[in-house]
Amino acid sequence: YVHIEDVYSAIKLSFEDSGTGNIYNLGTNRQVSMNQIIAKAQTLLNCTPIYKEAELSFVKNRKINTNKFYSAFGWKPSINILEGGLELAVEEYHQRYKI
Repeated sequence: YVHIEDVYSAIKLSFEDSGTGNIYNLGTNRQVSMNQIIAKAQTLLNCTPIYKEAELSFVKNRKINTNKFYSAFGWKPSINILEGGLELAVEEYHQRYKI
């Protein structure tokens, strides 16, 4: 998972490139599971998630190699989704919806 501000900065940086036409993976090079995201959100929102049986099967390992993008642009994400990123999202949600 990548915070939207990091996605924006990476895309903006790639637009400033000379137009090599390359295809890149964009990510953090850190594997984070949905259960980790849910556990963190549960703590931040003081709620209990409701789990349902998955209707689709998913790939267990979703870590992608983003070294090509890092090497080409010298970019690395600045927001760790589990250490600050979800907090930023929750804060934005509360401000936007006055909750």
